[in-house]
Amino acid sequence: MSDVPNMAPPDGRPRIQSLEEFSAEVMPLLGPAVTSKVGGRFIHDIISIKPKRDWLLKGVLLASTFSLVVGPAGCGKSFLTLDLIMTMALAVVNQTAPREWFGRRIKPCGIVYIAAEGQEDFVIRMHAWMQSHGVPPDTRLPVFLIPTVIDLRTGDAATKVLIEEAKAVAAVMRAEFHCEVGMIVVDTFNRALAGGDDSKPEHVGALIKNCTTIREALSTAVLAIHHTVKSGGRMDPRGHGSIRADNDAEIFVNPAQDGAPNDWRVTRNKAGPAGDRHEFRLRPIEVGRDDNGDPITSCFVAPGAMESSAEGHDMRDAAAAADTKKPFMTADGRLILSGRLTIVMRALHSVIEASGEYPPADVPVPHGRRATTYKSWLDEIVSKMPGDDREGKVFRDRCRKARDAAAERLVNKGVIGMHDDWIWRTGRKVAMVDHPEKEAAPDVTPAKVNENLIEEDSGDMPF
Repeated sequence: MSDVPNMAPPDGRPRIQSLEEFSAEVMPLLGPAVTSKVGGRFIHDIISIKPKRDWLLKGVLLASTFSLVVGPAGCGKSFLTLDLIMTMALAVVNQTAPREWFGRRIKPCGIVYIAAEGQEDFVIRMHAWMQSHGVPPDTRLPVFLIPTVIDLRTGDAATKVLIEEAKAVAAVMRAEFHCEVGMIVVDTFNRALAGGDDSKPEHVGALIKNCTTIREALSTAVLAIHHTVKSGGRMDPRGHGSIRADNDAEIFVNPAQDGAPNDWRVTRNKAGPAGDRHEFRLRPIEVGRDDNGDPITSCFVAPGAMESSAEGHDMRDAAAAADTKKPFMTADGRLILSGRLTIVMRALHSVIEASGEYPPADVPVPHGRRATTYKSWLDEIVSKMPGDDREGKVFRDRCRKARDAAAERLVNKGVIGMHDDWIWRTGRKVAMVDHPEKEAAPDVTPAKVNENLIEEDSGDMPF
């Protein structure tokens, strides 16, 4: 006798059933079923789904993941992150903009950037990036700045506020830019701890839990900027081991040193290979003038292979330049500058030696190095440059122009570092500046400058 229920009515006409009635009669014949409350499914039910990867940065950063950009102070990690997110945002509104970053495909998307260290530096860096890339300052971009600390450690109240705000931002981005929020940047991991300790597992665990809540609620990636451990040149994120264990990808940023450029590499990647290394320079640019008429400067990222500048000067790795331009290096590896640049460099060296100081903690000066200000450097240049009217405004203006023109070239060659109003030496040795007791003072009379030493001199040097 069949177990199939007799669904025909007595008069032989088809009987119309509701879906609920049909299910109640048929489902028992199919055997037991699982109704998962956590999204579970049997593998044979999902094996037909085609494998895919939703990359934000091809081979490195996936959508809806938690990743880190790490490095020591002064390595350029915030500049590098800004360069990435601005490239992604510009690609949304400009169809001719690059769809690659350091040779890797990017996904155009909107960005929410939590600048927990304040708005001022971020805005200056934004100006530098847009100016250096030829983007008009009135261009509307899908980048939303949150210029304050969001406490991602203490409970989930701030996390809920962030999620609701990000949803509102996403709605605007969809309406105006026809894009989704693809990434939320937390700058920095330590500030988001809101007074917590990155070595305590309970503090780190709470932050990562909240980042997971953000990712799942918004279907967006979270990228946090963090410091590395201070000892031994290690590439590990500072703090408890769960910081590394619980992230999906990790980019390590190495500072420029001994003439070599900055570089970044993938040191951890759950979804792809690690180990890629890419060189870049932090190139200075003036974005305005302050109330005293002194330049407001910042930097932008120039990939290591780029060989262009406003003056047409070489931007290659200084180590490679040493091999191809041996006349500009001493036998012991010190860089030879033109007589005019040497005067400016000696002024910087002298003022740092005499009155250099350790700048505030937010200035990315390498550990143990002293720095000076633009004004102090200018005062020293005025005292060293040849001329008769040292107290006159015209002479001081000429010295200011010499300082500004020299600063960009010295940064490009890895000789000095700059941040806001602070300047410091990177440690690269310069002929006739380091070990000056063994060398003659530079003669800046144009007729006496060796033709082999005038690489940096061009019409915009005022002396």
